Parts: sequence; C-alpha cells; structure tokens
Amino acid sequence: LCGVRQEPLSRYVNLFGQLNLSVQAYEPGLFSLFRLLTIRKKIAPQKSYVILEFDKEEANILVIEKEFPYFTRDIKLVLSAAGPDGHDFDAVLFRLINEVRVSLDYYRRQFMKKDVDEMLIVSQSSFSGWADQFSRELGISTHFIATQDLVGVKGVAEEMLSEMTKGFGASLRP
Repeated sequence: LCGVRQEPLSRYVNLFGQLNLSVQAYEPGLFSLFRLLTIRKKIAPQKSYVILEFDKEEANILVIEKEFPYFTRDIKLVLSAAGPDGHDFDAVLFRLINEVRVSLDYYRRQFMKKDVDEMLIVSQSSFSGWADQFSRELGISTHFIATQDLVGVKGVAEEMLSEMTKGFGASLRP
C-alpha cells in the first residue's frame, strides 16, 4: 500500500488482522516522495527545505534539514466552486501560503532552527505559476516541480499523479 490515506489504511490493517497477517512497515506517502526527490537529485544534502505537495483534495507539508525529516502535516483542502475548473484557486493559494507559514513558525519554535534554505512545490503543472507567489509571501527561494516530470511518464490522468509519485518513491525503498 503506497500513498494511502489514514482512513482506508485503518480498514486494511483491520482486514489484515482478521486474516492473521501482520504488517511489517508503514511509510507516510510524503516520505516516499522525499525519497524520490532525493534520488532525482532535487534536494541538496546540506540544505534545509520545506516541501509542499498538493492535489485537489489535500496538501502535505514536510520540513527537512540535511536530508532528515523534522515533521510533516496533512491538510484537507475544501475547494469551492468559484473559479476555473470549478475551484477558487486564489482562496486555495492563500490557504496554502498560510499553512506553510504556520508550519515554518512551528519548526522555528519547536526545533530552535534558523530559517529553511529553499521551498519545493510538487504538484500538477497547471500550478507552476504559484512558486513566485510563495517566494514573495514567505521570503524563501521557491521552486516548482511538476509531478509529470518527476515520474517521467506520459498519458497518466493528472488526478492520479500525486499518488503515483508517492508509490514510485515507495518502490525505491531499499
């Protein structure tokens, strides 16, 4: 099971138990994505990053320093029907900027760390223009990575790419 959300995972674990099967390892999907970013050399070993990965249903934030994950957050996105494709993208952008800001504040307070070096946004290519807005609002050098480019496949429905990148990253586990 790769990149699975908590609710279905709980049901699967219950089913496994009924079949007398024991699960050997769990890995959050964002850690699988982190592995893929590291293997693809999108992350420098001596830098700290905030990674924002999102699709139309949820966002995930991971703060790492020198290839060590410090914490992760999952955020449900409730998209309204006001903008293109039925979504109010300005409201989602504003919310994501604020969620990253809250995560960075927590990181600085909790871990007594300095600011992060860079931010990576991983999502569908249609959101590539958001990197500049994040950079301006947060004062962090921000780079966008399209999920299509990260996995290097063509012809996959965009709504499946987020889970696909996490599944691909999990498959690279040693």
